[in-house]
Amino acid sequence: MSRHHRQSQALGEVWEILLRHRLRFILPAFVVMSGVLVVGMLLPRKYQGEAIFERRNDMVLAEIATRGASQTFQSPRGSISEELVGAPAIDELLAKVKTELASGDYGRRVAADTSNLRADLQRLLLVRFDISSAELDRVRLSYTSTHPGLARLVVNTLVENYIERTRAVMDDRLRKSAAFFEGEVENERKTIEGIENQMLTFEISHAEMLPESPNNIQASVNLVQTGVDDILQKVNAAKLREKALAESLATTSQTSPTIVTGANPDYKRMEDKLRDLESQQANCLGVLKMTERHPDLIALRAQIDRLKHDLEATPAETVTQTQSTQNPKRAEIELLLSTARAEREALETQLKTVQDRLTRLSSQSTALFAVRSDYRKLSRDADQHRRQLTFWEDNLRRVRMALAAESGNRGVQLNFLKRCDVVTRPVSPNLMQIIMAAVGLSMLAGAAGVFVAHRCNDSYTDADELAQATRLPLLGSVSEIVSDQQRRLRRLRTAVLYPINAVALVAVIAALVTLLYMSLERPETFERLKQQPAHFLLGRTVADAGAKTAPE
Repeated sequence: MSRHHRQSQALGEVWEILLRHRLRFILPAFVVMSGVLVVGMLLPRKYQGEAIFERRNDMVLAEIATRGASQTFQSPRGSISEELVGAPAIDELLAKVKTELASGDYGRRVAADTSNLRADLQRLLLVRFDISSAELDRVRLSYTSTHPGLARLVVNTLVENYIERTRAVMDDRLRKSAAFFEGEVENERKTIEGIENQMLTFEISHAEMLPESPNNIQASVNLVQTGVDDILQKVNAAKLREKALAESLATTSQTSPTIVTGANPDYKRMEDKLRDLESQQANCLGVLKMTERHPDLIALRAQIDRLKHDLEATPAETVTQTQSTQNPKRAEIELLLSTARAEREALETQLKTVQDRLTRLSSQSTALFAVRSDYRKLSRDADQHRRQLTFWEDNLRRVRMALAAESGNRGVQLNFLKRCDVVTRPVSPNLMQIIMAAVGLSMLAGAAGVFVAHRCNDSYTDADELAQATRLPLLGSVSEIVSDQQRRLRRLRTAVLYPINAVALVAVIAALVTLLYMSLERPETFERLKQQPAHFLLGRTVADAGAKTAPE
């Protein structure tokens, strides 16, 4: 026998058992489902009150936050839950609504036993953030209670208290911060003024030793040292010039000869002879038509060349008279030597003066580092206090901006978006949960009834079971003998009695589900139904009839 066949046979047997003991399934299932629905209607109701508010940062506070707003007046987002539903907030709530709890319709136990109420508040209050960003926080506060009015009163009062308390705390913090920053700014200004006066006195007393001064001692030392080098170079140059003039004066004589020159007669004679020879050469060539190899022409040319050579060696002028006079160059050199000596002496005097000044400045520069150290210390103190002043002024400006924004409710806007209205629908128990529990438990109860009935049943359903139990051979069997009267009764029961029972059971379950639905989802209608059931049913019947005839 295959596995699939065995499974089909097992399912068939289960179905036969279920049909055989169907009443053992239906009755426990009906009783359990009805009981669960009735218990669902009797369970205590829990109502949830919910309120929504938002905390919005306007552009002014956003600009402050981007520039490093001080944490002294910024409420961190993480503390909203603690400030909203913490122990101080609950104590403030109980103190504020004490009169309303005593006079309201909340029950004597709630008004008297505030310790249990405080514990319930700490356990059941829930804070959620619908939106959480730097510009906007939307917060949802919910509380679940057995009384709808109490849930509404708690959430609304907590949100109102938080808004009032936050506004007062922020204003107080801003005003205290502004006063603190104003005091710090005033102190820093007085300190800076005193340091500046000290610096001015110091600059007057040690003008030459300050590094920023154009006439400071270091620049003066460098300038004087440069002057000493220049003057020393000039002195050396003057000495060299004086020495050169002295040497030139030593080699220059006191008198100079005067020579009178005239034309050299030999030179004149040679020129005349050269001209004659050149005339003869021209005559020989032009008139006599001599050739180049003519001996006379060759001899003539040799004479001309020799005469030219002698002419070049002979001076054109010759000394005719010699005289001795006073040498003017020596007088000029003596004048230049006197000037150079005077210039050297003047430069040496100037060099001595400048060297004395350099010595004096060098002796003063020994105190340069101490003076500059004191001056730089004053400068650092002044710069530090100026930076501190800028810091305090910046904080003061931001706090004043925030205070102005808070005064007009433009910095941190706390808006009560949705107040908790009158709560009518409970949040617990839940309709679908009760229905699912009723169906599940009824199925389990019915299955348990069928299981017990099957396990406790010792009867045999067919001849094969009887033969197997008695271990006797089966020769034959006789079917059930049903009379006409029994057949009619079975037909009547199948056609009338079973459908009526099924309709009754379904009607009861439907009525219970309807009452449970009205109790959980339509509590106002359910209360009116309990107070005036007859009038309510009559009104519903008339309304239904009018609704049916309206289209006609």
